[in-house]
Amino acid sequence: MGTDMVGSGDGGEDPDRVERPEPGVVDSGDDDDVDSEEVLASVRTLVASDSTLPDAARDYYQSSDARLLWGSADSRSARALIEAAESAPAEGLWADEVDPSGIRDATGRLDRSRGDSARAAAELDVSQEFLRLAALVGGGSAVRDEVEVEWEMDGDPAPGADALARVANSGVDAALDALQPQHPVYDRMVSALERYRGLRDSAATWPEIDSSAVAEPGDSARVVAQVRARLAAGADPEERRLARRSSGQDAIYDPSLAEGIAHYQGRHGVVVDSVIGPETVEMLNVSLEERTEQLRINLDRMRWLPRDFGEQAVLVNVAGFELQVLEENRPVLEMDVVVGQPEWRTRVFHDTIDHLVLNPYWHVPESIEAEETLPKVKADRSYLRNANMSVVPADDNFGEPVDPATIDWASATADMPYDFRQEPGPENALGQVKFIFPNRHNIYLHDTPQRAAFQRDFRAVSHGCIRLERPWDLARYVYRSSIDEDMSELDRIRSSRERTRVELDRPIPVYLVYLTNWVDEEGVVAFHDDVYNRDARVDHRVEVGP
Repeated sequence: MGTDMVGSGDGGEDPDRVERPEPGVVDSGDDDDVDSEEVLASVRTLVASDSTLPDAARDYYQSSDARLLWGSADSRSARALIEAAESAPAEGLWADEVDPSGIRDATGRLDRSRGDSARAAAELDVSQEFLRLAALVGGGSAVRDEVEVEWEMDGDPAPGADALARVANSGVDAALDALQPQHPVYDRMVSALERYRGLRDSAATWPEIDSSAVAEPGDSARVVAQVRARLAAGADPEERRLARRSSGQDAIYDPSLAEGIAHYQGRHGVVVDSVIGPETVEMLNVSLEERTEQLRINLDRMRWLPRDFGEQAVLVNVAGFELQVLEENRPVLEMDVVVGQPEWRTRVFHDTIDHLVLNPYWHVPESIEAEETLPKVKADRSYLRNANMSVVPADDNFGEPVDPATIDWASATADMPYDFRQEPGPENALGQVKFIFPNRHNIYLHDTPQRAAFQRDFRAVSHGCIRLERPWDLARYVYRSSIDEDMSELDRIRSSRERTRVELDRPIPVYLVYLTNWVDEEGVVAFHDDVYNRDARVDHRVEVGP
């Protein structure tokens, strides 16, 4: 299942050219099977009479191009399927959903000495085993359906007849590779998992660090020696190198170790200050087993996403507080974001950005209105004017404002026939632009006048919507790529302070995801805080064993 196996040609051959075997049996490296046509006819008879078979198998074997795929128990394709199942730990698949022994049993029934009907039944059994494995490789585990993971996004359809046809034409590895996520971070996460599993399987352990100790560069302390030993045993090569570069006095907090700690803090979402303090030690005391499990959980989440994000998409990783604009699965624009606090969680779903609103109103949500805005108005009648807010009819909140002096605020309650609306302007809670992808959660991307949150490492502080670090960079990108108007029009509307809706001529898909791991182009593995406690809901599973 390795990604280096995609394609079928050697160095100088045309990669799109597929050598097709003679009709009747896949090119499995075996001698020609003189009975293949009779066995294929028996397969088609079974397919026609067995309504329990998956549609993919039915459609493939009933097609005029169908061939036998598996040959004998020691055929190239049968061996490749067994090897793919046995290598499933490298992809982080689940033990209770991948059964290498079951696949070995099924391929073992591919005995050419048996009758046509028995061989046909074995052919179908192995094809179904392949389809089960292919569904896991392409769509991830069933855990998303078994526990509450708050993932409101459909994945790709289950593999169809084309997956079996690809086995016939290109082999098992190519067929499975074609189902894997195409985002480059997936391959990097697979490599990271291999590194962490290798450490774990070598019986490496990470020493426990005194959680009450604090040390700064230049100090001499026992905790410094503990931290040095921990980084030296870690999975990050740069941190290992820096931790091992000591003068022989391991308890001295020297500049090399300070650089290593800063690197560690940066990839764990901790304030980068090189201070060995409670938050840094808490991260250092997470076990190797837990970090390996975290990588595997997130590889599974990657398989819940579309394998190909297409020509263009916006990807927001809620757990990582980051946004990427993708073109052909590769980032062309990146920025930090602020997301919902744990009690106001930003949901995970997919939709389409179809318009922008420049100089927007902010319609105060009912919950905020009842808990925050109304009490402030009751306490201070000037609050509305100072906050640039209007009172509007609840049944016409885009309409003309109501004079607040006409309302008896002393007796006003949350179910009054009025709403609060903040007027356009730089201090509007939504800033000067919002990006709308209509959804039942009323979540959108937007500007904000509250910039301080972007200076923090922990940015789950909103009421659920997503605040953008550089909203105008995204707005300019959207104008260039999706709106047939001159860029000067964007600047004109922005400065007018007039509320303006701008439709996208080419809507852009947006994906809000939750990944507590990320691996950059240099192979540096980031571990994000599980802010919504979602990893803990699925970590009861265990890895596939060899």
